[in-house]
Amino acid sequence: MPTGNERSTGLGLKIVKEIIEQHKGTIKVYSQVGIGTIFTISLPIVRTTISESVTTKNVTTARSSISEKKRLDILIAEDNSINRKVLTTALSKEGHNVTVVVNGEEAVESVKKGKFDVILMDKEMPVMDGITAARIIKENKPEVPILSISGSTIETQEARAHFQGFLTKPYNLQQLVQVVEHVTSA
Repeated sequence: MPTGNERSTGLGLKIVKEIIEQHKGTIKVYSQVGIGTIFTISLPIVRTTISESVTTKNVTTARSSISEKKRLDILIAEDNSINRKVLTTALSKEGHNVTVVVNGEEAVESVKKGKFDVILMDKEMPVMDGITAARIIKENKPEVPILSISGSTIETQEARAHFQGFLTKPYNLQQLVQVVEHVTSA
């Protein structure tokens, strides 16, 4: 729920729906203006037994493949607190180190002080917008990939000049991780 002068992007319900559908469940919504909303979630229950295929060796292999993944230093510049939390949680679960700022000016300052493998930048932020911040960052550190994360589907020529990729909100979290790993693998 937005607070202050934040705007909601509607990501929360979309994420919940995706998670429920991944588990072969359903979500139903009943709403009356001025009265309230009821959400009903149904998830199938599957009875299972532990098979012999789940062994200590399999668990060790899974852990070692996670630890072989490159740990990235990621800067997130996003003014919406909910979006910051979603991004931080998703990328931290992948094992990445995440630094968060709330506007373009803070992003520019963070890049001056630290080293980042990739930057995720909202285009519309207070104090300094994402396109201006990306332009300044690219002047000083052209090697750092910057991805636009925005609710806007319009990619201007100026934005294309400073961003190496675009993710339009709402986006799939798996897609986010894949795009981040793609631009940093070069």
